[in-house]
This record gives sequence, C-alpha cells and structure tokens, in this order.
Amino acid sequence: MAIGLIGSAILYLWPDKRWPGWATMALGVAILFGAILWEMARHFTLKEFNRQHPALPSALPSQQLTHTANTHNEFKPTNTFQPTVNVSVPVSQTNNQKFSAVTELNTQPVVIECGLAHVEATKIDRETGEVANLYRVRSYDPNNSLVDGEVAFAKFRRDDEAPISWIDAKASIEFLNTQNKLLYRVDKAYWWQTEGHHHDVASFRLGDTQKMIVALIGSDGQVFPYAGHYVAVGSVGHTTFKEFVLETRESPLPHKTFIVHVEIVGIRENQRRVKQSFDYDLTIEPKPEFKPRPKPLSLS
Repeated sequence: MAIGLIGSAILYLWPDKRWPGWATMALGVAILFGAILWEMARHFTLKEFNRQHPALPSALPSQQLTHTANTHNEFKPTNTFQPTVNVSVPVSQTNNQKFSAVTELNTQPVVIECGLAHVEATKIDRETGEVANLYRVRSYDPNNSLVDGEVAFAKFRRDDEAPISWIDAKASIEFLNTQNKLLYRVDKAYWWQTEGHHHDVASFRLGDTQKMIVALIGSDGQVFPYAGHYVAVGSVGHTTFKEFVLETRESPLPHKTFIVHVEIVGIRENQRRVKQSFDYDLTIEPKPEFKPRPKPLSLS
C-alpha cells in the first residue's frame, strides 16, 4: 500500500514521469496481492493442523509428586529445640450470653394465661338471647328489647416472649357436673366485642386481653350455655343484617353446680401455635359465682 501511494505521488507531482509512477503502483499491487495469497494459505494450513492435532483438555488432574531426596540438612543440628505454643483466643462471654438469649427467645412458645373470671350484671336481648355490647347498652333502644341479666365471663391474656406477633384463637366450652359427666358442649365459643356482633375468633397480640362469653344466668338460677349462631334477616345494598340465635334457649342446664372446661386453640398461618385448657367452678347458690378451679398441689 505504501508503494502504491508513492507511485500515485509521482504521477501527481511529476506528470512527465508517468512510467516510474505506473511501475511503482504496479509493484505495490503485486505485493498486496501476494500478501493476501500468503495469509489465505496460512489460515487454511493452521485449520488443517488443528483438525489433525486436537488440543489437550484444559483441566488436567494434578500430578502427585513423591519426594525421594533426603531432607536432612547437615549444616543444621538435628536436636534443635522447637517448642510448641498453643494459642488460645478467648471468646467473649457476653456474646455467648446474647446468642443463648436470642436462641431462647426464638423457641419461646405462645402462652395464654387465665385472667379474671366472674359473673357480671349486663344487658341481654330478650328476643334473641344475645349479650349486648357497649354500643347497644349506651345507645337508644327503640324496641326496648334489652333486659337486665347476668353473664359468666372469662378473661384471657397473652403473656409470653414468642417472636410470633399475633395468633387467631378459637375456643370450645364443656359443662360437666360434679361427677365429671358431660352435660353440654359449646363447639364454637364467642369472644365479646365492644361493637358489632361477637366473634368466634379473637386475635391475640403480645399483651392483649380478650373476654369470652361462657353462659347466661337466668333470674331463677337457670344456666344457659352461650351457644348459638348468626342468621341473615335482611340486607340493604351490600350490607347484610344478621341476628343471633341462642341454641340453648329452650334447654337450660338443670344443675346448680358445674365444672366448666375451656379449651383454646391458637392458629397462625394454618399451623397450631398453642393449645391450652382451663377449668372453672360455676355455682348458682347462694349467689351466682364463677371462678377458676384451684390447681392441685404437686408433691415433690
């Protein structure tokens, strides 16, 4: 290419020297054509060589070398004193305690404790048997359907250090006589709500206290386990109105002394997180009284 450029320069600068310029350009073209032929021959030659001599794999197993030479150095004494020093790095006791505390915290179970149990004078809907909430008690009742009554309540409090922020708790209630014979079982206990309908599921967060409706106590001493369900009685737009139906309204328990067994099951993410049982004494005479049963003494 350089020779061709020189020939072009000669033709441009000295128009009367045409034959040296053309000769120089012809020489440059011949050299360029020869270089192209040489590169093509080199390319095909290397390709054929690589085909006949495939490359060795890049990852070869490491060779195991055996040393047969005598490693003894005659210029060094053989009885050189070489003490062994054991270095001990102390581990912080505080870090161990923190790790143990975190492990213990993550394995703590959910605990629901028995709180206050008592008979409370409150309002009851005379038509349905539903225990009134604070909203209905304090609001104007045009139909005068609320009457005075007594209700056995049981409170429960979550008190633990488990890392689970909340659980949904359901409960069942069993009424037994003094001989531990089952008289009635409430499969779906209701948790008291300050407004709206009472729920059969209560959410327990850390430190929360929830109140369960156990039974209604009539003026003549009859006990009505608080078992029931809600039915739709009408709707306006997307709002459905429901009414409570007390299932034990026509069949009160005939006894005056009962053992009440409450079982609570806490669920979170479709897994049972807690299952606890509590026992109470419910007596009607001389006056209605509801309280936890004393725990039996354990002899060590």
